[in-house]
Amino acid sequence: MFDLPVLQNTLRECGFKLPRTSNVGRSGDWADLYYLTDYLTFVLDRHFASQPCKAGCSNCCRENTVFRVTPTEWALIREYLEGADPEWVGALLARNAELYGAYRAQLEEVAAHWSTAEFDAPNPALDGLPGGCPALHRDMCGLYEVRPLICRSYGYMAARVRGKESLLICKEYGEPFVAGLRSQGLETVPMPNFEPFARQLTSLDGSVTIKPLPLWLFEWATMAGK
Repeated sequence: MFDLPVLQNTLRECGFKLPRTSNVGRSGDWADLYYLTDYLTFVLDRHFASQPCKAGCSNCCRENTVFRVTPTEWALIREYLEGADPEWVGALLARNAELYGAYRAQLEEVAAHWSTAEFDAPNPALDGLPGGCPALHRDMCGLYEVRPLICRSYGYMAARVRGKESLLICKEYGEPFVAGLRSQGLETVPMPNFEPFARQLTSLDGSVTIKPLPLWLFEWATMAGK
């Protein structure tokens, strides 16, 4: 049920709590950036009846190019993989090699640009990369519990993309989603800005190193001899 004052209050409260977060995916409380993000997206989901990012939808995972993963986020993913079924991990690495094996040098260019440029700066190294996340299997995310910030935020936030304000949502469902919001009497879309969350992640990480997930997987597989 849509309640604009409640939603606006939630956005303000989350804005106050954001700079007070002190960890990423570790404590499961208001000090945890992932916890705060998940709470915010839960509230948005309850208010936006036309929000399309429901269980079973994997358009963004299948169609988008690679996404940003910081060392702190990767540490959570790596720990998860180290405790996962070896057969499943092998299948994940095989999908990664199939999708991106021919693009490793380009992935390194993507990482170098992300690690030195502003968040909203266009990344020309992304051009020509295939779409699809190797963690997606049968329309399910194999890393859902430890998915990165961008995955938790996608469909629920806005950001500057290639220099333009844009919703973080796939093309197929973006327009119907906005139309649904307007049918609720909204002239503007009250979506939180992703960039402060991304900057807080970088601040907590203590590193400017950012790499796409496939590159982290390649490096880990090489180091672990997988």
